[in-house]
Amino acid sequence: MINPRDDIRVEFDNPDFQLPGWPGYRTRPGYSGYDPLDYQYEYSHFQGRIMRSLITRDWHTNNLFFKSILDFVGLTFLFFNLLGYIGLALTGLFYLVNMGLWGAIGLLGILLSIYSIIWLGFREIDAILEDENG
Repeated sequence: MINPRDDIRVEFDNPDFQLPGWPGYRTRPGYSGYDPLDYQYEYSHFQGRIMRSLITRDWHTNNLFFKSILDFVGLTFLFFNLLGYIGLALTGLFYLVNMGLWGAIGLLGILLSIYSIIWLGFREIDAILEDENG
């Protein structure tokens, strides 16, 4: 008789599950997943991957919808940073620096994406849109 638990254990033989911070580590076999340190490791690992992908432009997109969302988020964060004296009075300096950093990174991603669209030219953009629409 085949035990379904054996199949699950084979999945968890992956070495990624043995590294603190990687997804799946805190819910590995024999653990409940409620350890606060494991949760914080996984959360900080996820934040680091997002920050690295924003800086290295791994989230680069030619989709206008996603660009407008990134633009809105980046400008919103920068807007709150420009009104810093209100943010400083309400929440403190850490919030002000954090919002400015994320806003600047998001806006940099938008500007680099717009620059790449201008660099590609309109004929190649039409070809990309035709490929996405099928």
